[in-house]
Amino acid sequence: MNSLYTLGLRQTASINGDLEKLRSGDGSSALQGQISDALAAFNRTIDDYETMAKKEIIKAKKEKAFMRVSKFRSDATELRAEFDRVKNQAANTKAKANRDDLLGDAPQASPSVSRQRFNTSNLANTGEHSENPFAASAQPTYNLREDHALREHSFIESTENQLDAFIAQGREVLDNLVDQRNMLKGTQRRLLDAANTLGLSRDVIGWIEKRTSGTTTMTSVPLVKVDKLTLDIILDNSIEWMTKLPPGFTHEIKRHLTSNPPYDAEKQAAFVDLDNYCCGAHGLSILITTEAGNEINRVLFDTGPESKSITRNLSALQTPVESIERIVLSHWHRDHSGGVIAALEQIALARAKKQVESGYSRTDYPSVVVDFHPDRPIARGIAPPPTGKVICRLPEDPTHSDVLAAGGTVETHSEGHLVAEDSVWVSGEIPRVTGFETGLIGGVRWREFHSTSSEGTRGEWVPEEDIMDERYVAIDVLGKGLVILSACSHAGICNVIHAATATFPERPIYAIVGGLHLAGPELQDRIGPTVDFISERLIPTPSYVLPMHCTGFNAKVALAQALGGACVPAGTGMSIEFKGSDSQADERLMGARIHN
Repeated sequence: MNSLYTLGLRQTASINGDLEKLRSGDGSSALQGQISDALAAFNRTIDDYETMAKKEIIKAKKEKAFMRVSKFRSDATELRAEFDRVKNQAANTKAKANRDDLLGDAPQASPSVSRQRFNTSNLANTGEHSENPFAASAQPTYNLREDHALREHSFIESTENQLDAFIAQGREVLDNLVDQRNMLKGTQRRLLDAANTLGLSRDVIGWIEKRTSGTTTMTSVPLVKVDKLTLDIILDNSIEWMTKLPPGFTHEIKRHLTSNPPYDAEKQAAFVDLDNYCCGAHGLSILITTEAGNEINRVLFDTGPESKSITRNLSALQTPVESIERIVLSHWHRDHSGGVIAALEQIALARAKKQVESGYSRTDYPSVVVDFHPDRPIARGIAPPPTGKVICRLPEDPTHSDVLAAGGTVETHSEGHLVAEDSVWVSGEIPRVTGFETGLIGGVRWREFHSTSSEGTRGEWVPEEDIMDERYVAIDVLGKGLVILSACSHAGICNVIHAATATFPERPIYAIVGGLHLAGPELQDRIGPTVDFISERLIPTPSYVLPMHCTGFNAKVALAQALGGACVPAGTGMSIEFKGSDSQADERLMGARIHN
């Protein structure tokens, strides 16, 4: 919502500036049309901001947003009234000046063209017109010409008014078309949600998308540019303490030793209190903290494979979990969803502790939103080629009921959307455009169907290598560009980058963080094209690549060889700060390009 609020403030200032020009005497039709268009755009911004305010779940933020909407509505009314007043005043002044000019009463030092044309003395002096012998004087001829000029002027003025009215009608039609387009987009979303709810096949859903989409071009997303982004790696497969890190990157051990650790007074040295350090596990969890102006927001991206590791690590890193407002699940695999319920429980405990410490003066903590893709599988497993035999299944993902029982609120999204005061973009399904990124080899999913026989419900494993519920996250750092978080990259990290550059065509990719899914012998042929894409074809090359989780040793080595110091070995317990720069540096940034 911040981006819309900022846009509203800019529009208000711009309209006031144009009104000042109008007051100063610039009564041109171009300026008046510009103000009229700006007022219409301002009203659309207010409507969009009000829509976002209605969706806000945090009570204090919702009330603040509605106060801003009320102020914007009042400003819009006043600006419209002032525009009408100044416009009418300018029109009256112009009409009076024209009439005075035609009647010869305007106080100019030298006559205007019209006065020279219809002045009786000029007519007499030129001798171009003979005197009417039947007229008592020249005055009737003068009156006749004056009446004709007034009629001509009135006709022109009437024509201008009709043109203004026609232009106003055109603007109204355009506004109505915009409203209709927004309504159709909303209808499309409801159709797709209903299709998901009814369990329609992907082919049917794809047909609905094609029938309801007039274009495949992504519109610009109003993602807020943050002043600072902090990523705390709560959980990863590896722990990295030894490598020298770039500025802004901090190992866990340094964080502990500078945060009042246990101290051996006799030997005058701090303990490395390993009992309270983080552990690694096969999975991923990253705490995202964005700072934009005075707004600080925290989103937990994935939660690792189970409860013990995330509980230990949130405590070890002294994470301010009470301020986490949303948990975003990248996709339905247990190594990313397994700690959801434990995270909700830790957040609830931390909030209860804060309430006790404050004497129960703080009671307005909102329910934590758990952001899922709606297509939750019954079960997923692996059936590697060439036999295609299922060798294992993953543990069950948390259900909606589990989340509600733990005090969370469920949101399901299959399309991209903004969260955290518009500072974090959660993508929708990722289009597959590369030829070599072919998904999770051997991936299968359990499907159930109703039998017509007495057996009732039956099920079977079906191939599912395209994990279409996977989503990436993007944050835009002022003066730097996009930081992309891709948890597992089943879609392929190159497909993720294609999607991000299509959604944000004017922004470069500053950093890539997460699992690139290049581990395992069956995926080795993807390493070369992926490294070439990131290091050579993506322009400009990212400043940082942090390969984690399922990237694999060989891929990390290849990335380090291609990128040098830009490839940073990340791991559990690490903290990364990306600080933004100024607006001038941001304006110099060029959007990412992908060379063929």
